[in-house]
Amino acid sequence: MLASLPALAQTDNERTLAEALFRQGRELMNEGNYDAACPKFAESHRLDPGGGTLLNLAVCHEGQGKLATAWAEFQEALALARADGREDRTSLAEQRIAAIEPQLARLTVTLPSHAPEDTVVSVNGTPLGQAAWGSPMPVDAGTVSVEASAPGRRKFTKSIEVSDAENVVVEVPELAELSAATNASGPTDSGSAEKAGPNHAAAYVVGGLGLAAIGVGSYFGVQAIQDRNEADDLGCADECPTEAAHQAEKSAVFNGWLSTAGIAAGLAAVGVAVYLYVDAEAEHAERGSVVVLPNASARGAGLDVVWLY
Repeated sequence: MLASLPALAQTDNERTLAEALFRQGRELMNEGNYDAACPKFAESHRLDPGGGTLLNLAVCHEGQGKLATAWAEFQEALALARADGREDRTSLAEQRIAAIEPQLARLTVTLPSHAPEDTVVSVNGTPLGQAAWGSPMPVDAGTVSVEASAPGRRKFTKSIEVSDAENVVVEVPELAELSAATNASGPTDSGSAEKAGPNHAAAYVVGGLGLAAIGVGSYFGVQAIQDRNEADDLGCADECPTEAAHQAEKSAVFNGWLSTAGIAAGLAAVGVAVYLYVDAEAEHAERGSVVVLPNASARGAGLDVVWLY
């Protein structure tokens, strides 16, 4: 008997809190603050389920504009009221259901007859069983998101705006296999572009580093020319006559070496990047397709048009 006392105390505390939340919800709803009132009723009903709280929650959601949610709650409250023999609550629920039904927005999700059996469909994140496919279902007005997915196939996602009393149909197309989706160059079913593969990413990184190296090499090349001109001005025709002239000569040689190394390394990196890019395109492009590739050399930069075969 003593072991059950904590459980009883917890139940009493939950009922006390549920009552407090219910009263707060009533006050907020009387003030027209439905957004704050509805969570109070919902938590009160979770802590201590009851037909009266559920009715108030339904009234609150109706005032909030969530007619489909309110309609479902009124239906549940009606069943409880009839079971409890509460004619007042039964009458209220029936009246609100009759008033709401003509205003309900309804969504129908259709799929191809040959859709995979393991296809999963959801509406606003809530799974939609196969028995509900092709059947109108009440939804709250506003943005509605429909998703469909199946193992080994590309996910379908579509968001639409639904108004009260509107009947909307979303047709889920045949879900493309992932291999076909990867080879496709167009947008996905959800309208988002495909991400670049690993070879593309590597090409961009290596190419960027190569261009940076060419830029650094060019900088030191300019420095080498300036140092060479300074050394010549100081009389370094055959042999430098002063220490300053000798230092300018050494600086010109060193900067020239850095310039040559930087440009050579940069050109090599750009060459590797082009190879990686061509290799990545060759994996996805169809035979006979044309690809535009970046080109960089000591003479400058540009674009090459390559025929993949």
